[in-house]
Amino acid sequence: MLKKQWNLLKNRAGSRTHHLFSLILALGFLLLALGIFSSCAPRYAEKPSREGITLSAILAKMNNIQSIEAALSMDYEKNDSTMSGDAFLSISPAAMDLRIYYLGFLAGEVKEDNV
Repeated sequence: MLKKQWNLLKNRAGSRTHHLFSLILALGFLLLALGIFSSCAPRYAEKPSREGITLSAILAKMNNIQSIEAALSMDYEKNDSTMSGDAFLSISPAAMDLRIYYLGFLAGEVKEDNV
């Protein structure tokens, strides 16, 4: 059936519909290829190069850090059973906050102000 339709379109080579159909088909394949290639591309954050920098210069740059945030994976014990979950840690001069999640739900939180 597709072969018959293709032959019909092929026979009408001078018609506007054929050109429009070819253009839409080519554009569709292009968008599909772009979608596949962009979704499969690995995403890596580039690490800054520290070559040629002294240790004292690196420590001086780290003195400007105001807060630290981290996402963690952890195993913890509750009621004589071990569970694994995720955690979010936020440390700043004003507060420390640790949130522990199990299956996406908040399972526990440790918060301290004026660290």
